[in-house]
This record gives sequence, C-alpha cells and structure tokens, in this order.
Amino acid sequence: MLDSIRLFEKFIGIYFSYNTFLRMKNLLSKFFNKNGLIVTLLLGLIVSVVASRIENLIQKQRYLELLQIEIRTNYLTALRTINATASELSTQTFPYFSTAVYEAGLESGYILTISPLLQSQIMSIYNPFLQETNHFVKQQSMIVEEYNRGWQKCVFEQTLESNDPSSFCAKEKQLKEFADQVITSELKQYISTSVEKELQEISNKFNPTQNRLKSPLLRLLMGTEVLGIQK
Repeated sequence: MLDSIRLFEKFIGIYFSYNTFLRMKNLLSKFFNKNGLIVTLLLGLIVSVVASRIENLIQKQRYLELLQIEIRTNYLTALRTINATASELSTQTFPYFSTAVYEAGLESGYILTISPLLQSQIMSIYNPFLQETNHFVKQQSMIVEEYNRGWQKCVFEQTLESNDPSSFCAKEKQLKEFADQVITSELKQYISTSVEKELQEISNKFNPTQNRLKSPLLRLLMGTEVLGIQK
C-alpha cells in the first residue's frame, strides 16, 4: 500500500512538472515566433526610449539646480563684498564669481531649456557682467598686492638693519592703506551697481528646486531633499 502511494505521488509530481514545462514552452514560443519577436523588440525599444528620457530629465533637473546654487552663491558673494570693510577685504578675500556651471550648460545645451526671457537675463549677467567683474577684481587685486609687497619689503629690510619699520616705512604703509581704501571702495561700488541687483533679481525668479518639489514625477525620481541655499 505504501509503495502504491509513493508511486502515485511520483506520478503526480511528474505530471505537474510536465505541465509546467508545456506552459513555459507555449509562453516562450509566443515571444519567439515572428509576431512575438516583433512585440519583444518593440517593448525593448519603448523601455530604452523611456529610460533615456527619464535619465535626461534627471540630468537636466540636476543641472538647473546646480545653476541655481551657483547664481545664489554669486549673489551672496556680492553682498558680502558690498558689506565688508576695507580691512576685511584683501587680495586673499577679494570676490570671485563662479561661471563653471553656466559654461557647462552652454556645452550641454541645458541652458537652452530655460524660458527665453529668463535665459536671456541669465546669459547677460554671466556675459558680460560676471566675466568683466572677475577681470576687474583681478586687476584691482594686483594693484593692492603691489603696494602691499612694497610695504612688506620695506618692513623686512628695515628689520634686518635693526631699524624701526614704523618710522622708516611710514610712506609705504600710507600708500598701502590708501590703495586698500580706494580700491575696495571702487570694487564695492562696481559690484553694487553692476552685479548685485541683477543677481538678486535672477535669484528670485529662477527656482528650479521648487519646480521639482511641485512635480510628482520629479519628487518620485529625485526625492525632496534640498540645501538651505535652494529654499
């Protein structure tokens, strides 16, 4: 009796295994016949296109948010420069306005996906304003550095001769301080009139981070985390 039961169980197992094999065979045959192959290729093409579109969407959104961060960082740099005193500014702390993200957008073409009006404003602030400002800052810092080196050289030489630098280097120190005052004043005035207001206006208008937070698809793909400068 026990042998009969085992034989029956073995038969049932073979039966179901065979049926499973037949179902898989029929399913595969549907995909690998002429019509099924076409459907498979079409599905693969659709998946590939959708995946490419999603990847491009994410890359574009990341670029736009990086550009937003760069613009706002440049705006904060302009504010710090305007509010700084002459003693707080030196050749080491003179402002530099980044253009790396903007230039990357020109190469990738993502900058062209921004609305035409806002795009023209962004392009005009970067070129010529920020590029010219960086050039102006470089020129001014070289002048300040030249007077600073003259004063430092005098102090060094008088110290070697055991003289009092405050007495023998008064003229060099006066020229250095005068250059600091004049150059930093010109620099602050230049940035205040040419850069700060433009950057503030664009910072208020251009906010791709909020577009992500309002989009269900972008929230799903990229999450909702933001930096403080993006809020």
